[in-house]
Amino acid sequence: MTDVSKDNARRMVRQCWTQSYTIPPNCGADYLDNLYQRHVQGALVRLGASVIMGLTVLIFFLFGVIKIDQLAGVSASVAYLILMNPPTLWVLKRITRKRTYKYFSLLINVLEIISYTAIMYFLGGIEATYLTPIYAALITYVGIVAPRKLPFIIASICSATYIVMVTLIEYGGLPHLTISDTFYSPWKNQIMAIFVMTSCTLSRLFRRIPPIC
Repeated sequence: MTDVSKDNARRMVRQCWTQSYTIPPNCGADYLDNLYQRHVQGALVRLGASVIMGLTVLIFFLFGVIKIDQLAGVSASVAYLILMNPPTLWVLKRITRKRTYKYFSLLINVLEIISYTAIMYFLGGIEATYLTPIYAALITYVGIVAPRKLPFIIASICSATYIVMVTLIEYGGLPHLTISDTFYSPWKNQIMAIFVMTSCTLSRLFRRIPPIC
């Protein structure tokens, strides 16, 4: 498929996605298949990223950077990211109503965000601000393949999930699994960092994506 054909297919999916609650016939017979293939692509990206994260954390553990409970927590989160793919793709393949497809797609994104946030928690929580670009990657991908309002929803969920995590750690609701005993970053700085990251990501994203007429 040429770059022009890919752009046309992407445009068709985004246009159809924003129209009615049932699958519109004027969107073409390949509409559902295009949506499903995007989810398959997303699942493959999650699989690859999960394997890389798992191997990286294992190396950190072998070199004594993290403890066994942190390795176990990250491993469980990575396994969750991998194992969620088959059942979610199975359900998506059988959905025929667009409203249901929208909500289930959003649910997949929420489950993904929760897993990424869990990985950050086990790798230090407030020390793991360096991992927030994972959120940025998800927001950017959603912004490319979905309607313009969806990246704002995903960015809000990412921010809210991260804020809940660091707040619970700050006020003792969750134990702080430290990487460095000397690290300290005030709670308000962590909140500011996540808002700056999501704002910059959305700003760069919408400068690159032209509006759909």
